[in-house]
Amino acid sequence: MDSVSESQPDQQSGQPAEAQPVETRMISEIDSLRALADPTRLAILTTLMESRAELPVMSAKELAARLDQPQTKLYRHLRQLESAGLIVRSVDGRVHQCSLAAGPLQSVEVWLGHYRRFWEGNLDALARFVERPGVQRRTRPRGKHGR
Repeated sequence: MDSVSESQPDQQSGQPAEAQPVETRMISEIDSLRALADPTRLAILTTLMESRAELPVMSAKELAARLDQPQTKLYRHLRQLESAGLIVRSVDGRVHQCSLAAGPLQSVEVWLGHYRRFWEGNLDALARFVERPGVQRRTRPRGKHGR
């Protein structure tokens, strides 16, 4: 995922992510994660991401062919991805064009980064504790009565 130095404005409010209340950002991140929970939607995003260099915009028909999915089923997923802000979709007559919107994914990555730092710090402290000289380790679990 490419890093972006500038903050991406929210599609609904138009404000940069940092200017929005924490609750609004959390709801947006939860919507993004909920959209990613479905394997078909995740496959759509992966396909758009992997083909971005050759095809920055892909039609729903092309997506359906690449994913071996009927277009009618795909449209439901495209609407959900669009409402979560993960794709941008334009409609010209009967042709739906889709492109990846990386902003919400970057927001989720930042949000998860807070938890990653927390767990890495705790796991590093645990490793230091276990690797201290003089710490006795049990080689097998004790029985019911400590023998």
